[in-house]
Amino acid sequence: MELTGKNLLDSIIDSTGANVNALIYNTLSARLQQLIDDKNDSKMALSFALKGFSTKINEKTPNMVDLMNRVEGNKNIIKNASSQEELDNIDFPSINGNDPDPGEEPATMSLDNKGSITPDSPVTIDAGDKDYIFTDSFNQPNNVKITNFANGDKIQFDSSPGDIFVTSEGHDVLITTVDNQTVSKVTLVGIVEPDQIIDGTQQSLEAALGYDVFA
Repeated sequence: MELTGKNLLDSIIDSTGANVNALIYNTLSARLQQLIDDKNDSKMALSFALKGFSTKINEKTPNMVDLMNRVEGNKNIIKNASSQEELDNIDFPSINGNDPDPGEEPATMSLDNKGSITPDSPVTIDAGDKDYIFTDSFNQPNNVKITNFANGDKIQFDSSPGDIFVTSEGHDVLITTVDNQTVSKVTLVGIVEPDQIIDGTQQSLEAALGYDVFA
C-alpha cells in the first residue's frame, strides 16, 4: 500500500471521532503528506497541521498534544506501513479521552427567522461542538452563516413547496430557498475548494464533499 497523507488522516479521524470539513481535510492531508515525505518533519509542523481539526478537538488541548506525540512516536510505523490495517492499529486518542459514542443523537436547531436578508444581516452559528440537524422552513425567512459544518451535520427542509439553489463563492457554499415572496439564505463557511463544481443542485454539493448534507 502506498502511504499517503489522506489514508493517515482517515485513520486519525476514525480513531478520534473528530469532525473535519472538506477544506480543512484537504489542507491536513497535504501537511501530513509533507511529514511522510520528510519535507516538514517536526513536532512543531505536525502540531500546526493538527490545529486544523474542528473545535471539538482543539478544545481538548491535552488530547491534541497526545495525538501529536502518538503520530510522532509511531513515525516509523506510519512511514513503513504496508496496509491500512497497520495504520488503523495505531492507538490514537479519541477527542474526549474515551472512545467516541456512536449512539449520540445529533442536536436539532431551527434556522427559521434568524438574521435578515434586507438589510443583509446574517446570524453566525458555530456547528463545531456537536453534530446538528438544522431545520429550515421554506415559508420562514432566515440569513445564517454556519461555521465548522462537517460530516454528521445536516440541513433538513420542511415538506412545503419551494425552490432550492446551491452555489459557491470561494470556499463558501450558499444555499438559497425561495417560496413565493419568502427568501432564505444559508451560508456554509469554508467547506469547499474554489475549483470544486457546484452546479446549483443539492446533489452536486454532496458529490463535491463526499457526504450527505441534506436530511
